[in-house]
Amino acid sequence: MLSTKELLVNAKNVLLESGWVQGEYGTKDGYCAVGAVDAVVEELLRNDEVTDDEAYSLYRAGENALRATLVETDRIANIVFWNDATHRTQQDVLDLFDLAAQRAAGE
Repeated sequence: MLSTKELLVNAKNVLLESGWVQGEYGTKDGYCAVGAVDAVVEELLRNDEVTDDEAYSLYRAGENALRATLVETDRIANIVFWNDATHRTQQDVLDLFDLAAQRAAGE
C-alpha cells in the first residue's frame, strides 16, 4: 500500500496530467484537490492493489494531511472551500500537495 507521501505525490501528478478544476470533484478537464486524491485511490482499487478498508484509510490519510497543512498555513480546514476560492490558482494547489507530502514524509 502507498504511504501518505506517495499518495500525495501521485495525486499531484494527476493534477499535472489531467488538470485542475474548481467547483467540481472531477470532470473531463481535471480534478479538484480532493478529487485528485480520490482518483489515485480509485485506481488502486480498480487494480486490486488495496482492499476497500485500505482504500478508505489511505483516502482519509491523504485528506487529513492536506487539511492539517491548510490549518497550519492558511488557518482553514475546509479543503473544498480553499480549492474553490476565486483567487486560488493551480500552482497554489500543487504547492499544497508538495508541502503536505513533505510533512507526511517526516511523520
